[in-house]
Amino acid sequence: MLKNLFEKRKCFTFIYIRNNLGMSATDLQSEKEYKFQVIVSMHFQKKMEIIQDRSFKKSVYNALNMLAKGFDGWQHLGVKSVNFAKTSYPLRSVKINREMGLLFEGPIPSKRFGSVLFVHDIFMENELAQLITRIITLGEESRVFSKPIPAKALLDPEVMDDILSTEKANLLLTRKQLDVLYADSPILIHGHAGSGKTTILCHRLALSVLSHRNNPNAKFVFVSYNDRLVKQAFKDTLEILRYLYFAEDTLDKVTFTTFRNFLKRYVPNPNLFEEFRYVPFGRFKHFYEKFKWGSASGRRIPAEVAWHAIRSILKGACKPPLRPPLSIDEYRKLARRRREFPEDIFDDIYKIGEWYQKEIIHDKRLWDDQDLAWEALNWIWKEKERNPNMELYDEIFCDEVQDLTEIEFLLLVALCKRPKATGLPLVLSGDPLQTINPTGFRWSIVSSEVFRVQGKPVTLHELEENFRSDEKIVSFANRIQEVRSRYLGHSVKLQNAFEKGGEIPQVFLIEGGDEISIIKNKLGELPPESAIIIWLEEKDDVDSYVSSEEPLSRIDRKLDLYTIQEAKGLEFRIVILYKFGSSSEALKWKNYLSDWRQPTIKDEIPLLYFLNRLYVAVTRAKLFLLIIDTKQGIDNLWSVWNESLYFVPRDKVREMLENHPAFLAEISPTAWYRWAEVLFDHAEETRDIRLYERAKRAFEKAHEIQKAKLVDARIAEINEEYEKAATIYTELNNFEKAGCCYEKALMWREAYEAYAKLPTTPENKRRVAICKFKKDVIENPTQASMEFYKYIIEDENVELKYINELADTLLRIENYELAAQVFLNMFRRFNDKECLKRAAQLFFKAKNFGMTEQLLAEAGETKSPEYELSRAENLLEKNGWHEAAELFFKNNAYDKVIETYERAKLKGAFLSKELIELAAKSYFNLQRWGKAYATYEMLISATRVEDVEILKTMAECLEKLDEKGKAMELYYRAGLYKKAGELAEKLNLPKEEVLKLKIEGARREGDFNSAINFAIELGDEKLVHTLKGHALKHRSEYREAVEEFILAEEWVEALNCLIKGEFTYTEQYDKICDIIKAVVFSKKELSQEEKERIMGIVRQVQSDPIWETRISPRDMGLIYEKCATSIEAIYYYESHINEKWSQEGWIRVKLAQCNYYRRRGYYNQADEVYREIQNRKKI
Repeated sequence: MLKNLFEKRKCFTFIYIRNNLGMSATDLQSEKEYKFQVIVSMHFQKKMEIIQDRSFKKSVYNALNMLAKGFDGWQHLGVKSVNFAKTSYPLRSVKINREMGLLFEGPIPSKRFGSVLFVHDIFMENELAQLITRIITLGEESRVFSKPIPAKALLDPEVMDDILSTEKANLLLTRKQLDVLYADSPILIHGHAGSGKTTILCHRLALSVLSHRNNPNAKFVFVSYNDRLVKQAFKDTLEILRYLYFAEDTLDKVTFTTFRNFLKRYVPNPNLFEEFRYVPFGRFKHFYEKFKWGSASGRRIPAEVAWHAIRSILKGACKPPLRPPLSIDEYRKLARRRREFPEDIFDDIYKIGEWYQKEIIHDKRLWDDQDLAWEALNWIWKEKERNPNMELYDEIFCDEVQDLTEIEFLLLVALCKRPKATGLPLVLSGDPLQTINPTGFRWSIVSSEVFRVQGKPVTLHELEENFRSDEKIVSFANRIQEVRSRYLGHSVKLQNAFEKGGEIPQVFLIEGGDEISIIKNKLGELPPESAIIIWLEEKDDVDSYVSSEEPLSRIDRKLDLYTIQEAKGLEFRIVILYKFGSSSEALKWKNYLSDWRQPTIKDEIPLLYFLNRLYVAVTRAKLFLLIIDTKQGIDNLWSVWNESLYFVPRDKVREMLENHPAFLAEISPTAWYRWAEVLFDHAEETRDIRLYERAKRAFEKAHEIQKAKLVDARIAEINEEYEKAATIYTELNNFEKAGCCYEKALMWREAYEAYAKLPTTPENKRRVAICKFKKDVIENPTQASMEFYKYIIEDENVELKYINELADTLLRIENYELAAQVFLNMFRRFNDKECLKRAAQLFFKAKNFGMTEQLLAEAGETKSPEYELSRAENLLEKNGWHEAAELFFKNNAYDKVIETYERAKLKGAFLSKELIELAAKSYFNLQRWGKAYATYEMLISATRVEDVEILKTMAECLEKLDEKGKAMELYYRAGLYKKAGELAEKLNLPKEEVLKLKIEGARREGDFNSAINFAIELGDEKLVHTLKGHALKHRSEYREAVEEFILAEEWVEALNCLIKGEFTYTEQYDKICDIIKAVVFSKKELSQEEKERIMGIVRQVQSDPIWETRISPRDMGLIYEKCATSIEAIYYYESHINEKWSQEGWIRVKLAQCNYYRRRGYYNQADEVYREIQNRKKI
């Protein structure tokens, strides 16, 4: 998809056919007018940038337009051939005016771009001979960068200058860069300084934005630890979209942010990660120096090795949920696998890591990048489990990935969407040589993790071209790489310089007074785009160092001086490396570098990072690299690379410096002004205070005092010193900016006066009205609000925030109706539903419930509290008592519920049980206990139903009214015995009653232990057994429960547990027999249920022939007598009539039968039974 987007973009002299990006009919017709594509050289672009004559520029652009139209167009230009240069195609020139002309070559056939005209230069006649020798012919593989220019911009010099000054919107990428651009995700780009890594990232990001143009939910992010690089990437991507694809797409789908700010979005509490608590490598070294004195481990291990191990393994490889550092076993396992340290220092490193994490991070409440990454990754992983629809990124772009550790890379992976058809949507670029602080970065770790996630290998794309520096500087940087690779034990691919030739880096000895004097003067008069880089850590005292160095005494520190850390990511025409070789680190590594001695594993990491810092400093230079050092410094460091450096003889130092081309650049006010404009524009893009300070110094050197003041104003504005900024803008007569700053300073009178001095335009009139309202509202809010309200009715362009302020003012003076009208007008103007909802809310405050209900219904907010309360008020006016009360109660408006109830009563309306209940609940919620109790009584009378919850609430009301006796009765009626027991105790009722209530309450709540204790206190042994049985039954301990229920004479419960318990047949039979025997001797009166259940088991027992071995027939007769019907009992006794016990039992049953008949008045039957008894006695 991306490759198609790129290839469909064809170029015909400033015109692109954008098949899938949209193209007008005029564009399609104009394509036929052009026969050749025109490509301009980089030298041409630079020359056009410095030409000030706009009429001349317009003539040049018109000539380019005519050239592209072919030979017919050339007739009007007077094209001449120039034949004395050895080129593959004839050179031609066009006369633009009397002094200057245009030099071009071609047309040249190109398989890739059709017929091409290659514009070399704008030349003056007397310079032509020299310029011819610098011309490069255009071949198929030529490395030429050019700019796409839209046709409508041809005759507009300002637009053309804007396009030609863009840095990244390159039309022609190298074949290698195109291969990387077309590659499938994930893309890993390894490239050294100046190789175009960031350029490819920006091109790829632009293509991704275009390919997702129709997806409103697409999300991208560009991250890097370098804030300046992030801001530059935003600018470059925007330029690529605008000037290469003519796309006006904004980058609202893309987040550009530093890595730390990116991570802070995903931590639960970002306030824990304040900047002043951050620990970089320099701060770690400060702590470590103190630690070393009291630790043998610290004295054995260099700070670089310790930081490398902590960052890359102990913390950087510790994945959530395990908190850093890694356990000792996990650490040893990983350290052995990576083979970065000898095993004999494993334990020392681990002790250092434990000290750092506990005493520095934890005890001092500080943090480093790995702490932040761990918290963010932990939250992301948990959130993805909780929320499968968590927002992820369609593609993630990360530059300078060498600054990341394993868990930081895992975090990027976790935030990627993972389409099934492709790999991880990651585009990463980096250069391990540019890790100037230890990180432990390895491309192999990244590749293996990608393979683990997507299940297929990933290609590492290596860029070998250097587009920044001249050939000799690139050669020197390559030598540093070779030395580094020797210590790493593997080869590296060296860079090829795009710019051929150039000056060899030169080393100047600084020893005597003469050298110091000339160097001091030269460093104090550096031309624009120069940098003096010193070898200092980020926390070292730069000011004290500069004051101790006489050669630096005249330099402009704010303009020209950089540490390596500050210079990283920038590029300069001239770079001066000052006394690198005199540093303590250079002395430390002297023998390793001069003798190629292999360092110990312990020393290897510090040495590699020393070389990295050196490499970063060297590769900042584009045209000139100068080295200034002492004799000792040269011996320590620079003599190692004598083949790549030119050591200036001591007697030639003055002559070389006086005539050095690096210092021959124009240092006129005009040159400084141009450089100041560049610095100021860059500062405006990045909002970097140091860049503004540099721009100010450059303007001062250009004698542009007004411009310098403008920079002061911008610095004050960025530092939020708005009053100071406004004062300066007023001095500069920039009343628009002054008014804006006064506004930010909340100085409304001054802002009003500043805006009043501007020409009368609708915008300025609006500003004056707003500031007048803001200044007057303090003294007379009512009048100010009315005047401003009248103004906004007329002006439809007042910003919504000022409308809100007007509304807030109206709210303060409690003019809710007018505030509502303000927002209603805004809704009608902007059709913004938020305004409609705000208007409704204000009408609600104004008690205009009809308008509130109407507007909220229109806004679709029929579930909002304001809508429901307004509807309730409107229903109340229509006697909709019940529905109104329901809406009031739903929104906790209990006073309104009661008002509705009382009004209904007063009007004699029918009071539904629902309305009464709502009123009772409202009284209760408002703690009006007496009214609540009375209303609940009315509810019970109306419904004739004693609801448990109602009884409980009524009891609570009585309790609040200190009527404990009545409350206890209601609790008892509601079955809340525990509560009733507590009140009984407070009322000093008999202990027996209190205990019985407490027992029942505890039993119902399942608190059997308390119930048993109360029963023991009561002295009721059977109740104790009953409660114990229930407790055992609750725990499913049925065997023990059976025994307790038998002792409690709870026969039904005993039988239920017998059924539920896991008993064998014999065990169950025995237990049944035990129950029957217990019933025989029990004096308890049996319920009908108990009788029926007992007779059931009796029949079960009698079904087994052996029952008489377990229960005597006499006892069985007593059971029949207690539980069976009289007929069944008589029948049983008659079956054993020969036994005396049977005869006695028979007589007892018959006597009972006789008495039963007499009580019922059945005298004949009673007499008959009595005669039977007498006859039996005679026998």
